[in-house]
Amino acid sequence: MTKKIAVIDCGTNTFNLLIASNNKNGLKIHVKKKRVVKLAQDFSNKLISDKATMRALNAMHYYKGLINDAKISSSTVYCVGTSAIREAKNQIDFIREVYLATKIKIQPISGLQEATYILKGILEEQIFSDDCVLIMDIGGGSVEFIISKERKIVWKKSFPIGAAKILNRIQPHFPFNTEDVKAISNLFDSELIELISAIEKYQPHLLIGSSGSFDSLISIRNKLFLKDGIEEQNNHLKVSTFHLIFKELIKKDYPALLKTPGLLRMRAKMIVPSIMLIKFVLQKMGKTEIIVSKNSLKEGLAFSILTKK
Repeated sequence: MTKKIAVIDCGTNTFNLLIASNNKNGLKIHVKKKRVVKLAQDFSNKLISDKATMRALNAMHYYKGLINDAKISSSTVYCVGTSAIREAKNQIDFIREVYLATKIKIQPISGLQEATYILKGILEEQIFSDDCVLIMDIGGGSVEFIISKERKIVWKKSFPIGAAKILNRIQPHFPFNTEDVKAISNLFDSELIELISAIEKYQPHLLIGSSGSFDSLISIRNKLFLKDGIEEQNNHLKVSTFHLIFKELIKKDYPALLKTPGLLRMRAKMIVPSIMLIKFVLQKMGKTEIIVSKNSLKEGLAFSILTKK
């Protein structure tokens, strides 16, 4: 009998549900859902607010219903918490409240554990060979970077500068003004010293973007920059196309971002700091290509669980 499991990734900005089983071709996806929770809203004192807790409980109640409908037992529900949950001063109270309401226990994981699961998820997709690659996953609270060579991790690091945290720290205007751009550039220069050193050491020639903001870039490209559907719509994003999208988005105010074809409403504010971070990384890598993976932490965790001996 095929084993079916549920994985919930409780992120800083969104909670993500994956119900999956394994088959000879890898993961078989049965249900995939995303709910906005914004745990980092009013998070300056590192306390998850009452309003954010209510959003989280609503999402978890919804997921509990889907898990019950799929007839998945509580022993095969795996729920992890990332940046905001692992940093929250009221982490224990928050986890207890979710458990009392849903009987689902959130397990906080480290940024390095998160990076390991991200790589597992991307390897499962088989979108690159044994070359040296830089994998980038932009979350709301943190950004995970992994350098992989011959399909093994040679370097990994989690940085607490996710898109939501950047917005909270900089409080930028929309569109970003000169001071906003300078503040974010200075933030990257000071926070990402270890990443820059790793890029110089390992010389990855391929950037793999994991899910999230990278999915948005592919979606925007497909809506705005493909000529009558002639160009193949795939997971390769030309660097030249990225720069066109960057120029298009960086000049927009918030209402204009909301109207951008291919950009989900939930990502409208997050996309600008995200593309600034991607541009920063591309500049440090030099000549490179971009491939976008549809897999991330939840797929990696599911694959790890389902392939255990």
